[in-house]
Amino acid sequence: MSRIPSRRLLPSVALALATALLGGCVYSLQGELPDVEVTQHDLAVPGVPAANGIETSVAVPIAFKPTRLGLPGTSLAAVNVVEAILTARDGIADFSFIRALRVTVTSAEAAAAGIAPVEIASYDRTDEEAPGSVLRVSPDPPADVLDIWRSDRAVMLIEIAGQLPPRRWTLDLGLRLRATLQ
Repeated sequence: MSRIPSRRLLPSVALALATALLGGCVYSLQGELPDVEVTQHDLAVPGVPAANGIETSVAVPIAFKPTRLGLPGTSLAAVNVVEAILTARDGIADFSFIRALRVTVTSAEAAAAGIAPVEIASYDRTDEEAPGSVLRVSPDPPADVLDIWRSDRAVMLIEIAGQLPPRRWTLDLGLRLRATLQ
């Protein structure tokens, strides 16, 4: 008679041994997520009546639920916006009419605590620039939005100034994020 356990018992014995050896271990995951892009599609911007060559401005608030990239908010050690990407959609061919643009983000918790919104994009067109249908703006340094990304609800405010279109138009707003796990 052989004293070697049957082949059916070997996986069970190996699993029991691994569980016993690793049972007291606590796993910790740390690291950086590569750039992740989160996009809000078809954001509507109201038209502004023609002002005979006078610049006008508009502010568009956008409420959203911050994505946690499939992770609990407490697992995020840092979340930074490294680039805002605006893409022209319906009603406009390009962004040549924009002279200045600013995008900020805040949460109800931050506003209640008296914390100013975080600027994630600021753009002032120079005379040499001719913006196309995509406008990329990188904050320097990257904008820290960790506390906002941990909240349940947030609001972005897009402020646009220039010779604005008289009719409603839409854009996509993408945020390229860099996150660190703890």
